[in-house]
Amino acid sequence: MQAFDYNEGEGQDFRMILRRYEGMLAKGELQFLDLESFLRLLEHYEAQGKWEQAFLTLEHALRQHAFSGQLYLFGVQLSLEVDRLWEAERYLAQAKLYEPSSMEVRFFEVEILQQRGHYKQAYRLLDEMMAEAKGADRLEALLMQAVIHEQQERYDKSFELLAELLREDPHHELAYNRIWLAMELGELYTEGAELHQELTDLDPYAPWAWYNLGHAYKKLGLYEKALDAYDYAIVIAEKMEFAYRDYIPLLMHLKQLDRLAGVLEDFEEHFPQYPQDLGMWRGQLLQLQGQYAQAQQQFLSLLEEEKTPNCFYLLGVSYAAQGQWLAALDAFEQAFKLADYEERFLLAMAETHNQLNQEEAARNCFQQAVELAPHSPLVWRSYLEFLIDEGDYEQAWLALQSAQLESNADIYDWAAVLLLWQLGQKQAASEQLIMALSTKVWSKHLLFELEPDLEQNEAFMSWWGSHLD
Repeated sequence: MQAFDYNEGEGQDFRMILRRYEGMLAKGELQFLDLESFLRLLEHYEAQGKWEQAFLTLEHALRQHAFSGQLYLFGVQLSLEVDRLWEAERYLAQAKLYEPSSMEVRFFEVEILQQRGHYKQAYRLLDEMMAEAKGADRLEALLMQAVIHEQQERYDKSFELLAELLREDPHHELAYNRIWLAMELGELYTEGAELHQELTDLDPYAPWAWYNLGHAYKKLGLYEKALDAYDYAIVIAEKMEFAYRDYIPLLMHLKQLDRLAGVLEDFEEHFPQYPQDLGMWRGQLLQLQGQYAQAQQQFLSLLEEEKTPNCFYLLGVSYAAQGQWLAALDAFEQAFKLADYEERFLLAMAETHNQLNQEEAARNCFQQAVELAPHSPLVWRSYLEFLIDEGDYEQAWLALQSAQLESNADIYDWAAVLLLWQLGQKQAASEQLIMALSTKVWSKHLLFELEPDLEQNEAFMSWWGSHLD
């Protein structure tokens, strides 16, 4: 919580104050300074992150202005910023003596209670404050109540309070950040889409409303609507970096290449400080256009400037697309080492070993991947597909048991059907299939993604069809 902003730009007058003050400190003699000068000095040191200098200045200020509630409140703020709760409480006790009716005092008291984990007391105090809070104070109280719910994992309650806040102030950036988190952690995407559509109707020029709307639509699989929402966000706020960083990958996913090329030009214009990111995206655009040799040169050029895991990975993808499997493997291995052993690069290595008919090396990479990321359905699915492709159904069954203990995914139910059938346990396979069809019929295509050749197996398709009738 930022309660102060006394430094309205460090103009000539402030620089004179700063030189005078620091000159006095150097000489070891401190003359009188007015309260406003001290407050501006404190704001300066806080903004610079010079915490010890800020606390020393606060000590000097309190010697000269011992009855200033503003100084004690600044002490609370500084102490909270460096996680000195005991010191914040000491300053707050003094601030209460000199500013007993101040809303800042009460907000800081709530924040300290919150950080101590005393959520009920903090919430009760906020409820009392809401009876008299107006304007910005009321919005601050709503925000703090929402944060308390968030900390207790009551994301629906947090969402409701933030929605109330945003209806009153559809440009409250911090509230948009918090409600994005509530949507994500509580999976409240439908509610989020409805709310942010309402907010964009209320104020069509609220860029964060459009950004959050895009995120909600993306999570709901409404990709075209998501693209339009992101587009509105960056038209309204050209420097909205978050929107670009969500918009660009979605355009890639949907292969909207002309639109992507235009957005990359806009990104270069507004964010020239990120040449590496832009170069990576342009390399990916070349890949999507099927120009793998040019993409390869793009990534090699970027690697001369900076060696990053993602750049090595994308270089590997370019090599693989051209059938240069040994070069691809080397690039994926470089990515894996630089990323401190990230499982997605292991999966790429495993697939490449498989293409090189290095079955044992591929198997080892898959096993390392599931050890690194045991809760990832994607990793388990990749391993299962490999084992099924190898015809190692017994090992695949054991892997499936482990996968089901560590994570949840629809594909596990269909993998069980497939594996039981391949292992000759037709009765158990039928029982599993009946259960899967009754609860997850919409995802039955996943079985054939695991083993596409089954569609050509007459015995299996006859058995499968008998359960669909």
